Amino acid sequence: MHMSQDMFDFTHTGGNRLPETSRENARTITETTDAPQNSSTPYTVSPGDTFNGSLYHGAEEDWVRIELTEGVTYTVSMIAGTMSDPYLWLIDSAGIVIESDDDSGLGNNAQIVFTPTASGTYYIVAGTASGGFGGGNDTGTYSVTVNIGEPPPGGGDPLNAITWGYTAPSTINVYFVPGGVTFDDEHGAPQITSDWSAAEQAQAMAAFGTFEDVANVHFNVVTDAAEADFFMVESTDSGSAPRLLERGRRHRHAGRHNL
Repeated sequence: MHMSQDMFDFTHTGGNRLPETSRENARTITETTDAPQNSSTPYTVSPGDTFNGSLYHGAEEDWVRIELTEGVTYTVSMIAGTMSDPYLWLIDSAGIVIESDDDSGLGNNAQIVFTPTASGTYYIVAGTASGGFGGGNDTGTYSVTVNIGEPPPGGGDPLNAITWGYTAPSTINVYFVPGGVTFDDEHGAPQITSDWSAAEQAQAMAAFGTFEDVANVHFNVVTDAAEADFFMVESTDSGSAPRLLERGRRHRHAGRHNL
């Protein structure tokens, strides 16, 4: 979700817009017909997307196309569903294997971190470690995700995700966006914010208080949007949860939150 600058300018500068990233318009793509083992694959992903596939027989590999940009670092992760031991390959447009991995992810999962030296078409190949390229007898479901940037430091421990390249200031200013503001949402029709009641604001700040209890940070409510680090947005749409948005970051800081 992002704010349209012609509808809502948080900082009143006339040009600010919450930027998109690889996760902002992420898609989930499901293998509905068996992916071929060559460059004729009908499946294409972009950074931020997830591909859900299946290996149906021992010698199978699923090819998925992706466009990569020179000098940008990407992390490709393959996570086992019902299969046992994923294996990943990254192949260039000439069919040359340029990267491969077995267990760099969490547990037996595979992960490739790659910075291309040339922009162009590449292929992610999902297979099994129990026989290598062109072999193996491990079958079942898996998912492949592609993200821009390197994985969090410390390997595959999920708790390390909280250190994804961001250091919070000691004081974070929170602005509760008032009612009656229209904002666009790529997941649906434009929506209108509703007012936060005093009780709702108190609940939100109590939630922030749990972070204050364990981290060296303080959340401070401000009434001027130009001073805000976080924008709390509540929609009049009954199907939309309150949202927490962060200024100046390259993604939604925490997505949607139910308070």
